[in-house]
Amino acid sequence: MLAEYFRMHPAVLSVGIAGAAVYAFATVASAVVLGRVTDSVIVPAFSGGVATVRVAEAAAAILAVALLRGGGIAVRRFFAGVTKARVARDLRTRVVDKYAALPVAYHRSQPTGDLLAHAHADAEAASEVIGPLPYATAVVLLIVLATVLLVVTDPVLALVGGAVLPGVALLNHLYMARVEPPAERAQRCIGDLSAVAHESIDGALVVKTLGRETDEVRRFATQAERLREQRVAMGVVRARFEPLLNALPD
Repeated sequence: MLAEYFRMHPAVLSVGIAGAAVYAFATVASAVVLGRVTDSVIVPAFSGGVATVRVAEAAAAILAVALLRGGGIAVRRFFAGVTKARVARDLRTRVVDKYAALPVAYHRSQPTGDLLAHAHADAEAASEVIGPLPYATAVVLLIVLATVLLVVTDPVLALVGGAVLPGVALLNHLYMARVEPPAERAQRCIGDLSAVAHESIDGALVVKTLGRETDEVRRFATQAERLREQRVAMGVVRARFEPLLNALPD
């Protein structure tokens, strides 16, 4: 799937991955630069003073690394978002083209809301896979570079840092296992809600003629509440696991 998405927009995705690589290298470089600035500028400043030129060079080095890191973040985020949006657009177009090739009998046998949900929500969900790819690339590069730097600096510290990775992998597995059921139910609820909305709009004259406005509002509210419950359930799972995922590496 990722290979197919990459073939859709290789140039844009490649720029996003390049930005992620710049961010990873700049993040590791910032630690190296700060360490050398501490040894060559900050510590000597407390003992015998430091030349102004040395201070200016240290400040310039820190600023350069910060700008490089910030630029990598901006490029990574922007082109990751562009790639995701373009992939979702292409998938949506493919679904609509597929619908157009199907016979009318198929469209009559399927709820319009489900068709709309597949054309929009399913394409959005499928494109979610490609969006985090530049971020994942940055994480992998950070792990590799940080591991090399840790081993060179202190093998014991590298062992402690490496021991965190299995915990992160386990938490991520548990998170995906917990968030998938409400996510699937939310996807179905989107189709049901879209069907109710389409039916209400399509039959607006009939609804008004029969005085069924209150019933239609109640029916829509019921489906909206079901969707809200599943979205909240996803948020609860995310709120439980994301702090752990963020705190464990620290």
